[in-house]
Amino acid sequence: MRQGGVLIVMTLLALGKPGLVIANDDPLDAIANFAERICSTPEAKGNSQTTELSGAAKAELKGLVKKVVDLGIDGAAKYESKEYEGVLQQDLAPLISKSTTCKESISQKLIDKLVTDASITPELKSYPVKLRGQPAQAGTASGITMSINIEGEEYEFDNRSGSLLVDVGTLTEGTHDFNFENINGYFMHPVAGPQLQASGLSCAGAFTVSKKKTFQIIAWVDATGLKCDLR
Repeated sequence: MRQGGVLIVMTLLALGKPGLVIANDDPLDAIANFAERICSTPEAKGNSQTTELSGAAKAELKGLVKKVVDLGIDGAAKYESKEYEGVLQQDLAPLISKSTTCKESISQKLIDKLVTDASITPELKSYPVKLRGQPAQAGTASGITMSINIEGEEYEFDNRSGSLLVDVGTLTEGTHDFNFENINGYFMHPVAGPQLQASGLSCAGAFTVSKKKTFQIIAWVDATGLKCDLR
């Protein structure tokens, strides 16, 4: 597809004549039009010693990036930031001075940066995730059992006698939804054992994965109702 894109751009440039109107409803057309204008303007190159784009050329490049984003290449939006904008300007500045290959070089560089690279979705990282609950304590209403649902997978938690640790496996970086379902609360009687006080409760929330982490299971009831979280 990339080769086809290059052929389209080269054809447009080869046909470029005074008075020819090039359509701008496609990112490749917009890039070809930009290269035609920028390479035909001697003032486009700024300081010849520092190889820097002129102010007018920088403004045109900024407009091109916005145009490409508006035409659906969302990945090109990073070049609207000051950091990446400067990098793109530095990449293009030396190419403008090469009069015989200016249009071809500028077009290819912009296709590579704004279209090809921007269309590649980076692979998300995955990290090991575990959940840990607090142990039940005798003489308090701290016993709890429930089902925890994350990404369609269900895990059982019981702090009365079971393990306090839930191994979720690996999750991709980003925000994930969770559901605490069928929550049962118990008073931990020191002699009679767990006494059921509440049952069938549920709550939901979200948590963010950015590294390997053991999240703390939070579930409690206050005057406003049931609260839950993974921290």
